Amino acid sequence: MKISFLFGLVFILFSSLPLCAQSQIPSGMVQDLEGNVVSLADIFHKEKITILSFWATWCAPCKKELDAYTELYEQWTGKYPLEIIAISIDNSRAYPQIAPMAKSKNWPFTIYWDHLGKMQESFGFFAIPQTYLVNQSGEIVAEHAGFTSNVVGLLEYEIKQILGQ
Repeated sequence: MKISFLFGLVFILFSSLPLCAQSQIPSGMVQDLEGNVVSLADIFHKEKITILSFWATWCAPCKKELDAYTELYEQWTGKYPLEIIAISIDNSRAYPQIAPMAKSKNWPFTIYWDHLGKMQESFGFFAIPQTYLVNQSGEIVAEHAGFTSNVVGLLEYEIKQILGQ
């Protein structure tokens, strides 16, 4: 019992540690759900903090994470200068499922597809969901691997830290 609690605590701490050195969003291209290819740098609004989530249609924890963001979307975007962007890392066979899934789940945030399959390598992550918190200067200030209900609270805490609240 104590070992599993300790393991869980260590996992949460290490999966939610801010990056030691802030780094800029890597360059790259993504595709929106209408088929338009856009630069990764162009999808971030400089006046907003961004939650950037990498996900896939086959990933149950990813869908739980995005559903949790949906529940908080209006509250958070009303309270903070915030946007949420979700980038699917699905392969081209699964691509046709992305838009219908987003629509059926009523995800209110912007969805993109990593049509070139390069984002995992560019960002250097190995598992999904993978979430980054990006400040208004385009710097990655925190990252979270996996999803637990604690991640939502940690993200809000980190957003408040960025805003000095």
